[in-house]
Amino acid sequence: SSDVCSSDLKYKHHFVTASYLVGFTNGTGRTGSIFVYDKQENRTYKNSTENVGYIKRYYQVNAVGLTEDAVENAFAEVEAAAMPILRQMVTRLSMPDDENLKTFLYFLALFGSRVPAIRNNFVRSMQRLLRITAHVYFANATPEVLHRDLKRANIDESDFSNFEKLKEFALGYQYDIQINQTYQVKMSIYMANIIYSLLFERNWYFIYCTPNMSNHFITSDCPLLLTWKEYTPGPYGPGFGLPDTRVVFALNKDVLLLGELEKVPDTPIRARNRAIRVFNSYHTAMSERFVYSFQEDYGLLDTNGCPISLTDYIEQRA
Repeated sequence: SSDVCSSDLKYKHHFVTASYLVGFTNGTGRTGSIFVYDKQENRTYKNSTENVGYIKRYYQVNAVGLTEDAVENAFAEVEAAAMPILRQMVTRLSMPDDENLKTFLYFLALFGSRVPAIRNNFVRSMQRLLRITAHVYFANATPEVLHRDLKRANIDESDFSNFEKLKEFALGYQYDIQINQTYQVKMSIYMANIIYSLLFERNWYFIYCTPNMSNHFITSDCPLLLTWKEYTPGPYGPGFGLPDTRVVFALNKDVLLLGELEKVPDTPIRARNRAIRVFNSYHTAMSERFVYSFQEDYGLLDTNGCPISLTDYIEQRA
């Protein structure tokens, strides 16, 4: 654990980095303004990139040999190295080479694991698994089995003396399960490493806006999207290692990066307003709660495929 004073610790841990969000502002730096659509409250507002996309001490850890801000500081180093590469990609509309590619893809992989949507899903999955495990165990256990297992685990039996009461408690789901934050952060990094290796298998291409476009790309609290290339019915979603899937990431308000396992276009593609609306509609739907945009009233499509504004969308959801 750390001996650093709490006043020295960062408290704004950005799950969507402020320097990345600058690409969706008017270009005035990290203090530049960005429009935010809050799906939960169904409203829009304007704020600076520093004051959105964060949760207080979200990556704080309690581990031997690490300061509480060690992971947040490591993420900041990745961001600092990746952002000049990202800006170069926007200018050249081409992928970086060698070490720069490794840096950028790891930056991308972190967006696929460190954000609230992914962590919340991981926590819910762990909670379900642990409840099922407890239910199966106590549905078949006896006092003798419990005694044996507690002894093997070197756990004090004094808190588990009333077997029947404990069994009723477990089978009745009369409890909540908390997943340690340090473990959550550890698993986020573990998942990022897996995603990182799979991103190398993809072929990448760009879609870009021209200066006269009336619409621009958005981003969200879940900026790295993974989709099927075509509608695929079934109980399972797309995976980073599965064929016929597409990774989509808005580099900024004007450039979209797409990665596929199959052959992709050799040259960048000029965006059409309708294609931008399609992307913005899907991204809005897939975001956890917050959408970030250069435009206050960005364009989408309704359920019938007709063009609508964000204002129309908000009114329909009211």
